Amino acid sequence: MKRKTTNYSRIFLILVLIVLGSFLIILLNPSILGSFISIGRPEYCKEGAIKLGSYVITGECMPERAFAKLPPYPNNLGEIKILVRYGRIRDLTTINEEYYKQPEFYLNWDPEGIGSFFNPPGGYFGAFGFGTYPADTVATMKPGEVIRVGTFFKTSWGVETYQGMQLTTTFPEHAESKTAEMDVYQDPEKTRNYFDISIEPNLFVLEPTFGIFEENWVRNITVVVKVKDDTPPGNYVVGITPIAPPSEIEDEWLIEYGLRYVSAGAHGVGRPFYQLFIEVQ
Repeated sequence: MKRKTTNYSRIFLILVLIVLGSFLIILLNPSILGSFISIGRPEYCKEGAIKLGSYVITGECMPERAFAKLPPYPNNLGEIKILVRYGRIRDLTTINEEYYKQPEFYLNWDPEGIGSFFNPPGGYFGAFGFGTYPADTVATMKPGEVIRVGTFFKTSWGVETYQGMQLTTTFPEHAESKTAEMDVYQDPEKTRNYFDISIEPNLFVLEPTFGIFEENWVRNITVVVKVKDDTPPGNYVVGITPIAPPSEIEDEWLIEYGLRYVSAGAHGVGRPFYQLFIEVQ
């Protein structure tokens, strides 16, 4: 009986050491702790780094000043991110900036965004780059109806410039949506006469994401679409694409931002940056 008691004591001691060791690892790594308890923005550190409070004991961590110009980090960001991703929240125009201005709101922040801070290419200057989230939206409408949809135009990770752009409406001859399994062929000249469309805002600057996230590194764009009464049933697609801003506006931005200003209108991806697929019934 004595031997059995000794064995049980050893097993209990080992379990206690495992629990204490796990607790110590969590305590010293706030990013792990943050996955269990809502304590604000996680810490981002290179593998093997140890941080105690605000002090980096060893390794490298992303500085707090990188996010200093953003709204306070909401504790329910992860929940809102999931609801948006899976379509539970459909009207993205209602998303507050405290959510959409956080880089963690976007699906490729980890690992691409984090990696752009710790491992920028040598001799590289992030001159331009931007995208949208989501890139495609699908809607079902009837003639005479009006819809408001939202998307986020955002600077790519690791970009150091101020990108000026003006958003314009396009009607591609062909577009495909993998999400809705829609493959649309249309006559652009006829299609543009079926819809009244407004974009707000449609003239703005996307600010840098490298070193420090500037306040306006992402914009919440609202697209309002009305289907005209004489629109025949069918599938259509409306595209939103950046072009160069008016020259007088660009002159103002050049004075404000200097050599770090670029025009985003010269860059493309072979399709509209944002596409709204519309099934008219």
